[in-house]
Amino acid sequence: MPANGVGAGDSTQFSVLLVDDDPEVLWALADTLDFFGLRHHEAADAQTAMACLGEHPDIAVIVSDMRMPGDDGPTLLAAAIRLRHAPEVALSGVMITGQVALSIALPEGAVELLVKPFRAEELLQAIHKAMAIASLRRQQAQGRC
Repeated sequence: MPANGVGAGDSTQFSVLLVDDDPEVLWALADTLDFFGLRHHEAADAQTAMACLGEHPDIAVIVSDMRMPGDDGPTLLAAAIRLRHAPEVALSGVMITGQVALSIALPEGAVELLVKPFRAEELLQAIHKAMAIASLRRQQAQGRC
């Protein structure tokens, strides 16, 4: 496994959807994934993210800000899970927040909560964990587990 914690098969088979209304945060997330060779798509809001999900069944992970104008990250993740109800296109989520609170509950489908600022390694570990879960669900749907 490469030093970035993401297996080569995962990074070529699946992609990540990055969602944040702050263009600087979105750029930083995309730049990090580019540096580590992870395929990704970007959206500045939930509506654009949902359209992207419909166009790209290879998206296995959503990395989304929790607080955004309009639909927030948890609402987006819930809608994405409803859209991707079939296990062969299952996905997992990573939520990011600028709010430091010990009592933030992870929304259904999220496997990790990152509090800004976070290190690139933390982001990559969270994406790896989410990809592994989504990959397992997809393999189980195909009877390969």
